[in-house]
Amino acid sequence: MQPTAAACPSQPQNTYGWLDKLTSLTLPDGTTATHTYWPDGQLASISSSTSPQSQISNLESSIRSESFLWDNLALLKRNDTIYIIESHPSGGIPIASHPVGKPEEITFHLNDLLGTTLATVGPAGVSFSHLTSFGQPLKASSGGGALGTDAPSSPTNPVPTTHQLPPTKR
Repeated sequence: MQPTAAACPSQPQNTYGWLDKLTSLTLPDGTTATHTYWPDGQLASISSSTSPQSQISNLESSIRSESFLWDNLALLKRNDTIYIIESHPSGGIPIASHPVGKPEEITFHLNDLLGTTLATVGPAGVSFSHLTSFGQPLKASSGGGALGTDAPSSPTNPVPTTHQLPPTKR
């Protein structure tokens, strides 16, 4: 394991392990995060703790932990949430999720062709993403496009309708 950042108190200190995976991160305020991995290299857990000098609100827990379970590249479980996936070249797209033991609280994920979740529909209602498929913040639509894109909401139809077709000869 080798630190990669210079020993400067104003810079985060990173430590990398097997396959150059991040194993620990220490921020200048003393907050630390530790990452563990499954044998196949997938993220297994993240644990973080804050120091007394941390600027994070005292209302938050000083120690937080997340766990992950994977099937190849598809995330099956994160903490107490189970994901139902559909196959995708990038591993799997979540199409639904629910808390462990509570399938009646199912949330559906509406995705684009790249696998980016655009919106979720669940017990709390509909929630739209605030990012594009490329991770950029959505802009206010100037063309009336759906989900904050600049594309028109209904493209011009290049196929003529029946009243635009010339009469046929018989």
